[in-house]
Amino acid sequence: MKRVLVACAHSDDQIFGPGGTLFKYSSDETEIYTIIFSFGEKSHPMFKKKVTAKARVKEAKEVNALLNGKDLIFLGLKDGQFQKEIPKKNTEERLLKLIRKFRPDRILTHSPDDPLQDHREVYKCVLSAAEKHNFKGEIFCFDVWTLFNLKKSGLPKIYVDTSEFFHKKVEALKMFKSQKLSFLILILPTFLRDFINGLKNHSKYAEVLYKAY
Repeated sequence: MKRVLVACAHSDDQIFGPGGTLFKYSSDETEIYTIIFSFGEKSHPMFKKKVTAKARVKEAKEVNALLNGKDLIFLGLKDGQFQKEIPKKNTEERLLKLIRKFRPDRILTHSPDDPLQDHREVYKCVLSAAEKHNFKGEIFCFDVWTLFNLKKSGLPKIYVDTSEFFHKKVEALKMFKSQKLSFLILILPTFLRDFINGLKNHSKYAEVLYKAY
């Protein structure tokens, strides 16, 4: 595997979900490209949206540098309105062009049963674009807000031993300083999910990727 494309809704989703996996890929010199659908401008209602968006872009760039990632692209969809924004802004076609440009061997994206609708809309957009492109690689989905995922228990899945890179995942999450509330809410479930998956994988920590395509 030489190229991986990550498509997610917000700038920290790719770390909360498959962060350890991405750091492992990076250590193997896999090229990582990241597409973020929204600036996440609604994450701080007390601040102006432009201020929040600017902070999140800056943090995402810093994390991408830590990851040694390649291109980092924001599509600029309005946070919380993906169902309307995706067709309105011709997002599927834009995504299709990026898939053709980066030529990834594997795409990682949100789970189809994630509790957040924007996350589910990203999944649907990615799958639709891949099918139209006749994508020859693999698509795997990851969890962000789900601790125990029973709905996908029957799907093909792979466990990725991330024991060596869990500390890098935490380091990256701490770099999203504007998202302290999300960090406090999600860090324990993230730790538990990776720890439990590690037990199942006979390792200290692990992440699960579900085959979607």
